[in-house]
Parts: sequence; structure tokens; C-alpha cells
Amino acid sequence: MPANDTPNLEYLRTILDYAPETGLFTWKVRKDVTKTWNTRYAGTLAHSVGSGNRIRISIGRVRYKAHRLAWAYVHGEIPLGMHIDHIDGDTSNNRIANLRLATHAQNAANSRPRRPLKGAYPAPKGRWRSHIKVNQRLIYLGHFATETEAHAAYCTAAREYFGEFMRI
Repeated sequence: MPANDTPNLEYLRTILDYAPETGLFTWKVRKDVTKTWNTRYAGTLAHSVGSGNRIRISIGRVRYKAHRLAWAYVHGEIPLGMHIDHIDGDTSNNRIANLRLATHAQNAANSRPRRPLKGAYPAPKGRWRSHIKVNQRLIYLGHFATETEAHAAYCTAAREYFGEFMRI
């Protein structure tokens, strides 16, 4: 579970501007830094791109995930143990309309498929099997003649178990 890894919200709002329609943060003119810093950075984008195309922002030598900062900037504190999910799956899209609170399981359900047809796995004798993981439990969905049928079984189960968080 992620820690509640956001800086003091009052401080965050005094040093950064957030544009909800673009998802971008810019540095504000700051009183706690040198004039040289303000000349160089005030008004510029406040981010770097990390692994997985995730946007990060360094504040006081601590790197924060921009999507968590965006949620906190708009909605306040993030409940302990909750994740911030990117609805469209694009980890660089931090528009507030693209972010939502999610449990770990919901966030995982919205992950990108690692196979061409999610939920379809090769089985012996040219057949295909399908299963879905729900609450740390693997649920067997059956063996199928084609990869498409196995994927269809997964899609039906994903709709039932994950609802709006499903990604197929």
C-alpha cells in the first residue's frame, strides 16, 4: 500500500500552480528561495519523467508522483492506503478528470493487458484457458477452443468483478 506521500497541502499550494485541464504543474514565485531560483524556475514546468512515463516532482529533495500531488491539490488528503488510478491508463496524463481514487485491486484491474487478448492463456492440445484474479484469489473460468472464446469469458468476468475499473 502506498504511504500518504504528499507534502503539507498548504505549502504545496504556495509553491506550485496546478492546471486541472492540462494536468501540468508550474513553479510559483517563492519567498523561501533565492532570487536566482525565482528568475530561473518561476513559471516553468515543475516535473521530470520517471520510469513507466510517470511524471515526478521534486520538492525539498523528495520526489513525489505528480498524479498523487494533483489529487491532493484538488481534493485534499489522500486516504491512507488508497491509490490514484489513471482512468485512461496513460501514466503521464495527470488531468484531474483522468484521475480517481482506487484500491490496490481496482488499480490492478485497470492495468494494461500483457497479452494480445487479456485473460487468454495457451493450454495443452491447442486449447485455451482463462482465469481472473479477484481479491488475491485465482478464479478458473474454463478451457476454450479458441483464444477469442477464452478472452470473451475473461471480459464477462471482468465486467462482473471490476465494473468501471475493468480494462480489456
